[in-house]
Amino acid sequence: MTKLAAAALLLLLFPGAASAQLRPFSCVGAEQLEEDVFAIPFARRAAT
Repeated sequence: MTKLAAAALLLLLFPGAASAQLRPFSCVGAEQLEEDVFAIPFARRAAT
């Protein structure tokens, strides 16, 4: 049996092992950052 055939047989016997389940993405504070809008005012010709 070739290596390719053995790998195919393993994939057929254990389909769950071939595809891992991804964990859901979570970022603490990301929702607040999306909604927060701010502006920083600068005076004209203030840089000297």
